[in-house]
Amino acid sequence: MMRTGPAHQLPPGTGAFGLAIFLGSLGTLFAGSLAAFWVVRGRAESWAEDLPSLPQGLWISTAVLMLLSWVAQRSVVRLRAGNRVETLKLLWAAVALALVFVVVQWLNWQALIRDQLPPTSSTLYAFTFYLLTGLHALHVLGGVVYSGLVCRRIRKGSTLGEGEAVANQANYWHFLGVVWVFLLATLLGAATPTLDREGIARLFTGLTLAAAVPNIWYWWKTLRALFQRGFFMQGVVSIFPVMAYLFAWMRAPELGLRGVALRWFLSFAALLFCLSIRLGVVGFENQVWS
Repeated sequence: MMRTGPAHQLPPGTGAFGLAIFLGSLGTLFAGSLAAFWVVRGRAESWAEDLPSLPQGLWISTAVLMLLSWVAQRSVVRLRAGNRVETLKLLWAAVALALVFVVVQWLNWQALIRDQLPPTSSTLYAFTFYLLTGLHALHVLGGVVYSGLVCRRIRKGSTLGEGEAVANQANYWHFLGVVWVFLLATLLGAATPTLDREGIARLFTGLTLAAAVPNIWYWWKTLRALFQRGFFMQGVVSIFPVMAYLFAWMRAPELGLRGVALRWFLSFAALLFCLSIRLGVVGFENQVWS
């Protein structure tokens, strides 16, 4: 059978699938780092009270990243409207904002160094700050490279897969924006010496209960859809949530549940994240960290 189309053409959705795998791996890396910090922070019998406050530039970083996410999404909207010129301008604006973010982060590091807390400091606070912000900034630079390649494709007039490429770069920036919100919350916790073990346990108990709500809702939604569509036996075994989750994936088109399985997975991941921290905080002996 003869092949049609360019030899290098990939099936639609290949780039999005690859990005999903990459972001899943990256999300696991960040989640593991954050969970490890909160468990150690919660186990600490005492916390140094003479730590410098967080650099105020972190709020500028947050604003820049939120604006970057908005600009990236606008590039998707403008390309769908057929305005390639404006799309290209927005993509270059996203690249510029990403570079501004990295520069502001570098200034934040310099501010902390001036406060006598260099990267070589032995404190968990310094380790957390430089590791998390540095790891995040590194992936922002990776996004600059990818967005630059997308800009090059748009400028050359290549229409092959351009819509998916622009959407992928926007999703990547959205992901880094969400990760940054969690990183900032963690840094605020690191800089709050009065946050004790009981407070952290109560915090993640509340977050665990909050994360359980959408999981229960998606389970009930899937269970109801199975019975309404006549899948009686599957509905019976779906009393067990794990079976309902499998059917939400397997029969999504038939049940009218497109996207539910993915949202359920994210909700369950959030539940496990919060629950693991809560159990880690209350399940270990206290230690002293400075």
